[in-house]
Amino acid sequence: MNQTSSPAAQLKPYQRQKIAARVLRKQETISGLAESKGVSRKFLLHSGTTFSRENSLVQVILTYYSSF
Repeated sequence: MNQTSSPAAQLKPYQRQKIAARVLRKQETISGLAESKGVSRKFLLHSGTTFSRENSLVQVILTYYSSF
């Protein structure tokens, strides 16, 4: 299969963020979410980890700048 034809490759950045947020909320299983979105569980786990790291960085930056 061509990588650009995979469902994950076709997602826009805002769609990836929404999916990652759903992973982090843990209100549904990874398997169920992967099946409903047509992506792999590996993709979802990676997305959740990346999204969590990015949000942590944003929180650190906001905390730093709000101290001035």
